[in-house]
Amino acid sequence: MAEREGLGSLDVPESIYGFAQAAEATMAWMYRTAAQLADNPKSRVGLEHLATAEDSHARKLAEVYPAIASAIDADDGPSEWTISRLRKEMIPNLDVNSLGSLLITAYRIEQGGCEFYGRWAEVSARPEARRVAEHLRTQESQHRKAIAARYRDEFGTDIEGEPEAHESIPWPRW
Repeated sequence: MAEREGLGSLDVPESIYGFAQAAEATMAWMYRTAAQLADNPKSRVGLEHLATAEDSHARKLAEVYPAIASAIDADDGPSEWTISRLRKEMIPNLDVNSLGSLLITAYRIEQGGCEFYGRWAEVSARPEARRVAEHLRTQESQHRKAIAARYRDEFGTDIEGEPEAHESIPWPRW
């Protein structure tokens, strides 16, 4: 994975960085889709809040790493093609008509995000890169807690009781 000159401010290869930004955009899409399916008004609001937070993560990545737009061949973040490909590769069997499926999948992806940003923090030589990665890891962990609360609101049970919720959906390694 080549790193373009001037793109090393966060100590990760550009393809990994592009993936992170596209993953955040994909999660925002998932939360908005789930919000449309939620019966509980509290869940709808909570899921929209998570979507907004994911949009914020993508913007934060772009702010601290402005050259990413050229790295992923887009002027304003990941293209719809990039995001749709990510959805297909990362979550091929996602049932977008099932709130339970969306929440469990999001829970698993957020765990993968925690692991991804944790590795990012470990390999980053620059303090600002570690701070960004640690912040995002903390946010992903908080999102898991919020998803668990939304799942409880909607289904009256603990998401951890679902066998498929225990395995993370991994993000790439570098």
